[in-house]
Amino acid sequence: MSDFTRIFFKGKTFFLVLTIFSSGFFSFVTLVRADSISSEVVITKDGTVIVSNAKVVQLAGPTLYTRLMWGDAFIRMLVKATPSTPVYRKTGEATTVKEIAEGDFLDMEGTLESGGTSLVLIPKVIRNSSVNKLQAILGGTVTAVDTSASRFLMTTTNYGAVSINVGTSTQIVKGSRLLDLAHIVVGDTVKQATGDFNVSKKSLESKAVFVYLDPALFVPKLHLATFVSLTLIDNLPQLLVTSKGKQYTLITTKATTFLTKNKAPVVLSRFVAGDSLRLWGALKETDTPLIDVEVVRNMNL
Repeated sequence: MSDFTRIFFKGKTFFLVLTIFSSGFFSFVTLVRADSISSEVVITKDGTVIVSNAKVVQLAGPTLYTRLMWGDAFIRMLVKATPSTPVYRKTGEATTVKEIAEGDFLDMEGTLESGGTSLVLIPKVIRNSSVNKLQAILGGTVTAVDTSASRFLMTTTNYGAVSINVGTSTQIVKGSRLLDLAHIVVGDTVKQATGDFNVSKKSLESKAVFVYLDPALFVPKLHLATFVSLTLIDNLPQLLVTSKGKQYTLITTKATTFLTKNKAPVVLSRFVAGDSLRLWGALKETDTPLIDVEVVRNMNL
């Protein structure tokens, strides 16, 4: 039978039991009553170690200073990980040692460092039970936007209300444009928000957000408008009009046609503020309301 050292738990009492079969005897080392149960460690005679709930108290690169804790009692354990040590989140997703933070609780398997006089673990695998995250792709409807906190709330089908946190490197695409958080509004449909999803907190650290815009909004169609004023930009006329209570600027080209009600050619000097216009053109995907017009008919001429 293998030699081993083990900590047993029952209720709010734990026993640290040292059993040495090769020496022909065993002894109970200590008995402590604790208010809470946290850690467990199994060490076989060949130095194989299985640890659960080791608390990280300090970081030194990939080296972790941890404690095995039972209430106010604890045992220090140094964990000599490397940047290539396999690390997994609570959700089972692979991560790295860099994601481990002070206060995290770790489950580990490995071996004791040979020649040491203290408890030093060389881990073969680490599972961080404090990181309940997974890589996710979420979609839903925007219900609130808080630009001061760099986040917006979104209702999703699988997780309900989720907070989408936007960082300085987050890519936000709305329609065909790369924009910022200020361009996301309540009611927008988010096709995809990708990043690290904290299942417990229901928050996503977003890497990219893709907001849907109906492409039908930007195809040429008929617009009814009222003429306001005319200006020349680079020798091309731009018309200011109103439609459904909103002002639009009509962007013209040399190919734009201006017609009367009966579809006869007309010069713009005959246009008067208040004239009713029928426009054929496409709304531009910009912050400023612009319409690329192909045909302008003055229904008062």
